[in-house]
Amino acid sequence: MKTLLTSFVGAIATGLLITLPAHALPFMGMGSGILNNGEDNLITFDVTGTSNPSTVSLNIAALTSDTNGNLGNLLIYLRSPSNSQTLFLAQNIADGTTFNNVTFSDEGSTTIGAPSYQNGTFLAIDSASDIEGLADIENFAAFSPVGDGEWSLLIRSFNQSGTDSIGTVTLNITPVPFEFSPAVGLVALGAVWAFKQTRKKKG
Repeated sequence: MKTLLTSFVGAIATGLLITLPAHALPFMGMGSGILNNGEDNLITFDVTGTSNPSTVSLNIAALTSDTNGNLGNLLIYLRSPSNSQTLFLAQNIADGTTFNNVTFSDEGSTTIGAPSYQNGTFLAIDSASDIEGLADIENFAAFSPVGDGEWSLLIRSFNQSGTDSIGTVTLNITPVPFEFSPAVGLVALGAVWAFKQTRKKKG
């Protein structure tokens, strides 16, 4: 009986443990802060130690243009390793010259656009709106399986009259925690009980 009780307590404790919130794995972007006009600019992320399933989000600390530039002339994409999946994040961002602390994820309520481009969380854009035709998925959840390797942020610039620059970029990958099922716990407990009864009969 004592062993059975111990097993029951252990099962409950395990269930509580595995439902703790998972923490994001942050990967810092590597690449030049100056965006070359009329070119494809890449920011890369060396991603290791991920697990599937996971959720993906991207934070840009700052994206600025000089007084002659216009952020509306940028297209932004996120690509998984080996360019296997491409997500369209932004176009025609704003007529302004900067945005700060912008996060792209499935937790957003709208796509990015003027004037709400400061300190917010935004959805990706429907690939049907992608004038370059590079995107092939509709949201972050479609990055499946989430894999290790070199992820990349592609910024295509059409800003011929000014200079654009980008600050710190962070790719966040959060493992989805396994949810403990009470039904599964009861089945496991029943198996422990049956095993105990079998041992008693053999004894």
